[in-house]
Formats: sequence, C-alpha cells, structure tokens
Amino acid sequence: MTDRIRVGSAATLLTHYAPLKVAETFRVLSAIAPGRIDLGIGRAPGGAPAFVAAMNRGVPERNHNDSVDELLQWLEYNGAAPSSDDDVQAYPRDVDGPVPWMLGSTLRGAKHAARLGLPFCFNFSNSASYGLSREAIETYRAEFRPSRELAHPLASLSIWTIAAETSEEADRLFSPRAYWRAMLARGIRVPIVDPEQTHEAIYSEDEQACIDDMRRYSLVGSASEVAKRLQSIAEEHAIDELVLLTSAYNAADQFKSYELIARALDLRAYRS
Repeated sequence: MTDRIRVGSAATLLTHYAPLKVAETFRVLSAIAPGRIDLGIGRAPGGAPAFVAAMNRGVPERNHNDSVDELLQWLEYNGAAPSSDDDVQAYPRDVDGPVPWMLGSTLRGAKHAARLGLPFCFNFSNSASYGLSREAIETYRAEFRPSRELAHPLASLSIWTIAAETSEEADRLFSPRAYWRAMLARGIRVPIVDPEQTHEAIYSEDEQACIDDMRRYSLVGSASEVAKRLQSIAEEHAIDELVLLTSAYNAADQFKSYELIARALDLRAYRS
C-alpha cells in the first residue's frame, strides 16, 4: 500500500451533493490517508437537467458559488466557520485535510478560485475551453488572494494523454476514445471498447470533425513525442503541476502510458 501518492477526486460536482455531505465524506477519507486527500470542486452540471433534478430530489439547482462557499465553511478553510447551529458540524474534526481545489474551464472559474485562495486546475483537454488555458492561468495568478492554507497561487493543467512505444500504437489505443466521442455525438453513451472493435467503425463528416478536434487538445503519440509536448505546455504556461488523464480499454496500457511518460521526462522519483 502506498504511503505517499495523493488521492481524491478530480471534480466533485456540487450540483449533485449537499456541501455538508461532501465535507464529511472527504474528512473521513482524510482520516484514512491524512494530508493526502484532494477534494476537487467542479461546476459542470454533469448531465441533463432532469438528471440534475433527480440528484437533488427535485430541489432547484443552487448557485454554484454559494455551494462552494458553504463547503469551505464546513471545511473551515481560511478560518471560515459554519453559520449553522454549533451542533451541526462536519466530522471527524481533528484530521489533516482534505485539500480543496477548483477545477475549471473558464475565466469565471479562475477568478473564483483566485478570490477564495484555492489551488486551481484548468481543464486543457476540453473543446469549449481549448485556447483559453494561458489566459485563465494568468488571470488566476493576477487576481489570487492568499488564504491561510495557501500563501501563493498553485496552478495546474489537466491534460488527456496516451503514450505508447510507437505513435502508431498510441493511435490504436486512442481509437476507443474516438469511437466513444462519435457515439456521444449520436446520443449514445458507451463504455471504452476494445480497440479491435473500432476497426470497422464508419464516421460521418461531423463525427470525424469532432474526433479531429479532440485530437487537437489531447496528447497522443510515442513517449518522446508526448513528453516533448508536455514540457512545451508546462513552459508556455509556467505551470506548477500537470495532471495527466488517461483512459484505455486495458489497465495495463494505461499504466504503461504513465510509465513511458515518466521515463521520457526522467522523473527519478517515479516507481512502478
């Protein structure tokens, strides 16, 4: 069992959960792995309006900023305190963490994270936000207000990647993601399929355009190609951290991708 890898959520959608519920869940996790639990906060609705309404038991969707503020109160972030009765608190109390951070894909998210003194992660691999990453990171840094827990801005980028021994093999491993995107455009939700199942897939011009667009903001190639692009993006944004997101049909291919990238970047702390 690891005792050093950080764990947690990429983006807990507050449209789906009560802030107190989220605070207690992540406090319990923090009791299990003290100081290593990250609580990502996301704004996206995560589904159709009817789905969101069902998740909230029919209650109208709350203002996201209000939900974030309430969550930070339950976590007592930056000295905040719950405004409710003293008998209502997020337990367990005496734990190290969780560390809340904001995931965003807009300038609005960058500004919100800066105002609250939270770490900020920009979703680089998103068609709607691609090309906005540099401005968002610069805005976050310029408007950052120090908090008790974070004296200086901490900015990261979330990037979808897949690396293999060769670029051809990486293309093969990417094909299930392309298939998934095409099916999503047809209104069909499918799991990640075996690459062999995609060989006979035929895409319309619009579907192929969506796939090509997704390739533009994803990193797919040999380990050296992906590592070179990651280094370029990190330098261009003067980023503090890179968060790599990889999905593959076989877990072994996913782990191999991380291993190859780590070696190509000469990450000496990496251990398989």
